[in-house]
Amino acid sequence: MTDDAAAPTDTTTGRWSFCPDCGLTLPGSADPHPRSNTSEACWQLYGEVAAHEAANVAVLGRLHQLTVDTYPAQHAGGSAARIGVAFALIGPGAQPR
Repeated sequence: MTDDAAAPTDTTTGRWSFCPDCGLTLPGSADPHPRSNTSEACWQLYGEVAAHEAANVAVLGRLHQLTVDTYPAQHAGGSAARIGVAFALIGPGAQPR
């Protein structure tokens, strides 16, 4: 069996993507996101997670800042803004306990 046969595919386009930084394979566009070092599909999934947290702030509100800080830190490099990476790395340590 080839890697292509086992890879997940998007049912509408038949394409799948590989994120260059986190290594996540997702169905959907393999195009790079223009403002970060991530695949378009990975960026879209991050947006869905952030939206879910915002919709369920009573339960997940404490995790939202961690999500916002760790995603850019994990996707540093390429066209990612260096200042964004710095804030992402400082953010988790600056959280009040």
